[in-house]
Amino acid sequence: MNITTIITQMTILLLIMIVGFVGAKKNIFNDEVNVYASNILLKIGIPGLIISSVKNGSPFTGNELFNVLVIFSIFVIFTGIISKVIVEVL
Repeated sequence: MNITTIITQMTILLLIMIVGFVGAKKNIFNDEVNVYASNILLKIGIPGLIISSVKNGSPFTGNELFNVLVIFSIFVIFTGIISKVIVEVL
């Protein structure tokens, strides 16, 4: 794995955290914005960083992007079903 890719991804994550910290300190973000921002970060930002780091920062071809989206969708559906079953059992 290329170290510059890791440094770039961690820099992006650090900048996102700094924006959130400054926004909270200056009362730009209220509770509603915090919920939406954290959802965007957790559901889009972090998975995007993980996929990008695995891909070594090179752009996806159309076929690769489709394959990743299909696998991710199957995984999300599967984990949702498993979590429902676990909640019902426990």
